Amino acid sequence: MGPQLTQMKTRQDKKRLDTAIGGNILKHRKHRKLSRDELAEMIGLNPSYIGLIERGERGVSIVALSKLAKAFDISLDTLLDETDIQLEPVSSRGAFLKKAHSLTSLLDERELKAVIFYIKGILTLRDASN
Repeated sequence: MGPQLTQMKTRQDKKRLDTAIGGNILKHRKHRKLSRDELAEMIGLNPSYIGLIERGERGVSIVALSKLAKAFDISLDTLLDETDIQLEPVSSRGAFLKKAHSLTSLLDERELKAVIFYIKGILTLRDASN
């Protein structure tokens, strides 16, 4: 029962994250006064797929997030930093690594490489400021 509960929390976290990110995408699209069709044309996605993302019914790849941030003229970290989402708390390093593994297992290879690149950039900036 333990692994199933962990997996269920991960799915719940993913759903909440998808909903929060979708809400941010909708907010920025409306702020820019773009229709779904216009945004879709700018970034090469189907308008109905953008609707699914905005409603949190589908996840969005890191590549699509990057294209969206560029279309909104904001940084990717700004788009994600505005995501006010509270995931299940992680009590220990081991639990954190287990949760990180569960969440990253949902990504394809290209998305995972993009996440690693993004994390390396954050670490480089952190090291430069110290």
